[in-house]
Amino acid sequence: MPSPTDTGPGAASRRKKKACRRCRHRKQRCDFEQPCHNCEAAGVECMPVIPDSMQSYPAGYVPALENHAAILEQTLNERFPGTALDHLDNVRTQYLGTPLPVMQDFEGQQPSGFDGLMGTSPESERMWQWQPPQTPTQLPSSMNAPMQIGSIGMHQASPPGFAPQATATAPRLIQNVSMTSHGVGPRSEGMDDIPTATAASFFRIYFQFIHPQYPFLSIRECGNWYTEWKTAPPHRPVTGWPAFFVKMIFAIGSLIQSKSDTAPRYQHQDLKSQAQSEDAIIRSTHSSPLIRLQAMLLSAMHALHSESTARISHISGAIIRFASLQGFHRLANLDDEESQMKIKAWSCAYILDRAVSMALDIPSSLADIYISTTLYTERVEPPCQSHMPWLDDVPPSEIPDVLPTLTTFTHTCKIRLIQSYCLHTMHAVPTEGGATPEWQDSMLVQIDNWATEIYSHSLIATEGYQSPLWLRLIEQLSRLALCRPSRLNINSKISDVALKAGCNACTTFRALQKKRQVAQPWLIVITQFQAGVTILYIIWARAIQIPPEADFAIRDCTSVLAILADRWQNAEVYRDCFEVLARAIPRCKRLGCLEREAREELVGLIERVNEVGVHRHVLTMLYEMGMGPEDEDMI
Repeated sequence: MPSPTDTGPGAASRRKKKACRRCRHRKQRCDFEQPCHNCEAAGVECMPVIPDSMQSYPAGYVPALENHAAILEQTLNERFPGTALDHLDNVRTQYLGTPLPVMQDFEGQQPSGFDGLMGTSPESERMWQWQPPQTPTQLPSSMNAPMQIGSIGMHQASPPGFAPQATATAPRLIQNVSMTSHGVGPRSEGMDDIPTATAASFFRIYFQFIHPQYPFLSIRECGNWYTEWKTAPPHRPVTGWPAFFVKMIFAIGSLIQSKSDTAPRYQHQDLKSQAQSEDAIIRSTHSSPLIRLQAMLLSAMHALHSESTARISHISGAIIRFASLQGFHRLANLDDEESQMKIKAWSCAYILDRAVSMALDIPSSLADIYISTTLYTERVEPPCQSHMPWLDDVPPSEIPDVLPTLTTFTHTCKIRLIQSYCLHTMHAVPTEGGATPEWQDSMLVQIDNWATEIYSHSLIATEGYQSPLWLRLIEQLSRLALCRPSRLNINSKISDVALKAGCNACTTFRALQKKRQVAQPWLIVITQFQAGVTILYIIWARAIQIPPEADFAIRDCTSVLAILADRWQNAEVYRDCFEVLARAIPRCKRLGCLEREAREELVGLIERVNEVGVHRHVLTMLYEMGMGPEDEDMI
């Protein structure tokens, strides 16, 4: 018999428990234990859900900030007429000259978690944001106290294009608020808060995961920028382009680190907000086209490790357009350092555009017929160990620090050329699968020839982006881009090659994923989904039992998409769609025909997959598998 204490009105609420964070994210049934059964079976840490803390502020806090903004505008307008806008006339009339005693309550208070009234969302696509007052304690204790114009620049970054004229009366404003000769404002306070060890780890992550694939930055210059940032005194922080590049490397390193299993979410959201300044960079007339192209490529690296297909497609195309506008597609190899850096940057822009085109099956941004610049070829590079000072500021990593070489990069450039020609030819034919078998065989021979040189262009002892395994993955994805199964060729050699390539692509990336030495950019989600759907489509269209090699590949693809869905919210729809197919196809009562319930569930997921972004031919295969017998008769 229950005791009176167990049957009280508040007993139910006291006994109510919440599912752990992982079960809530994956929509699984949690047993509310610590650790729960699901997390224990998966071998991951079971983390409880922590309720969000509610912040409260004094009643006069918002009027005080409005008054503070009005004073700043009025002071700027007095010094530089026309600079301040006139959108706060009513606020000036209401607040200026009116003392606000509520500000006396702010002294000594620092609300935790407050990043500024006008702090922007990390998900915002705006390119530049004003930096607001960081805390209420930065406001003067009396609203009638005189405001020093120099103090404005100490706490607020300037918007793009704001460059006040130099006057003898405001040297601090010019030093702290105006844009530098490079077009980029001074380092924000968020960069000062990063410990040296954490900053060094961000640099190491960048040169482990990004530089081997896209070496458009000079290691020597990055080492100088890092040293300049590290040794800069607080009153004279690093400014200009060094500040921008350091900030972007911080943001990219933090983003990649935040997607690992055990990494903390250290300042990722704040650094991501600070990285949205491409618009001011591109418009800067004080910088060379090479620097602006490098800045755009850094923004592209950030987008590659985010989860927006549209953003990746947009920025990769914009980079090619900008580079061609500046003549990078018609460079002459003068064999000097500047010429080689330009060719490296152009080669990175080219292979990025081709990688996006292959993953989404969309036309390239600039056809090869218009390009005369030769992609980067391997040459003797000076040793870079002495130019990586961040390695001295971090403890040894579980992943061995391998000095970046450009051997793998040059070999990747070659396969991107082959992929570009394949896509251009296939997009030129009027119907899907209209390419002749002879032409496809000739392209397969070129891919085979490229694959025979993998071991001579990779580092055998590594397991990351310079390893043979990574190049094997690119090889299999190239075969998938060329060989597309359809109703017309389902029993041909093309479908056989596609089935084998899909299986190898799934098992290869799963092996790389277990090594934990490659990042998991967004395009991996799309290409792994493409490989898995190709396998299931061939099995469904041929109406056969699942072969053993395909069974292992399907399991690997299921695991890969499940892990990626834990990292990317938008990847959940790929995981759900693939799981529906993997569950429904083996259970078909009649081979080659999905059950009605599975088709209905699949059709709803197809629309969501299409919204997030998917390979065009994969979408065609999904629609075919989602059709019923009555729909097939109408084709």
